[in-house]
Amino acid sequence: MKKILVVIGIVVLFVAASVIPSVISVKTQRLPGVVMQNIWYVDDDGMDYPNPDFNNIQDAINASSANDEIRVYKGNYPENVVVNKKLDLIGGWNGTSTIDGGGSGNVVKITAPSVKIENFTIVNSGNYEGVSVFDAGVHVLSSLNTITGNNISDNNGDGIYLYNAAGNEISGNVITNNAYVGIDLFSIISGGNTVSENTIQDNGIDGIYMLRGHGNFIQKNNIIGNKNGIHLRRSRFNLIEKNYIADSSEYGLYFELFCLANSITGNNITGNTDQGIFLKFQCDFNTIFMNNFIGNDGTKSIFYTPHVGFISCFLNAWRENYWDDYAPIIPNWWYLIWGRWGFIPWPNFDLYPSPNPYPWPPT
Repeated sequence: MKKILVVIGIVVLFVAASVIPSVISVKTQRLPGVVMQNIWYVDDDGMDYPNPDFNNIQDAINASSANDEIRVYKGNYPENVVVNKKLDLIGGWNGTSTIDGGGSGNVVKITAPSVKIENFTIVNSGNYEGVSVFDAGVHVLSSLNTITGNNISDNNGDGIYLYNAAGNEISGNVITNNAYVGIDLFSIISGGNTVSENTIQDNGIDGIYMLRGHGNFIQKNNIIGNKNGIHLRRSRFNLIEKNYIADSSEYGLYFELFCLANSITGNNITGNTDQGIFLKFQCDFNTIFMNNFIGNDGTKSIFYTPHVGFISCFLNAWRENYWDDYAPIIPNWWYLIWGRWGFIPWPNFDLYPSPNPYPWPPT
């Protein structure tokens, strides 16, 4: 009997020894398509998150692996951050997380794709990086990144600078009081970016500047008090839709040199010191539909009307815009737009202009 019990006990132990490791292995095994993620905690003084992993952001980035998340607690972080791997960098835990570049270089530089930067205050960049390239609060050199919910202000160069960067999402940020451009999209590869629902205000030059940018989406932004609201140069096939573009010291929208086939639809363009929109030299085949033009103060002359001016631009389509100075002889027929070809006055016509402003904000 004892021998039987001993044999049964040995069998039970053997089965348990073979089953338990397999159970443990099932619990720790990664499911197909699921990437394990570590979370790292950063607190500058350890007051908001006691015993953090790190006291500064760059050390956390250096220690992390791709796909990790870094949570940055309230505090002031005087550093220039380089994000060189796919990470979620999330600030604003328990208060404001401020990254201060100290007046030198880029405050945050993104060199890897698919990075998320969220809920930071980003200030005090340098002002010059190289020929025609300025330091920035956020300098992006990669694609498919998300920059959202940040306050990017008081930088000595641009607020956000994208170079050869495609498919990025820039949304819900407040971008103010930067010395140069609020958002700068540069180079022919900078396409397919979405700039939406940002407040872009009181920047030294342009709210948004785009050079050789194609197929970008600029939607539902408040662009207020910049030198030019949106400035495009050699840029094509962009959608500019449902933005509030106001109080620029020069133009609401300024297109120059081969800006082709862009769509300007459903914007409220108001209170700009010069024309609401100005097109200069071969900016052709653009469509300007169903916008409000209100209170733009460009001087009416033989060449230009208060809301619009153009030089040597052809085959642009104007239709169903609202013009606050529209006084038709025959209602809802056409609105006369003056520009020039060389020194020759040249007319365009808005067909079927709206007699009433479109509701704002749009639905």
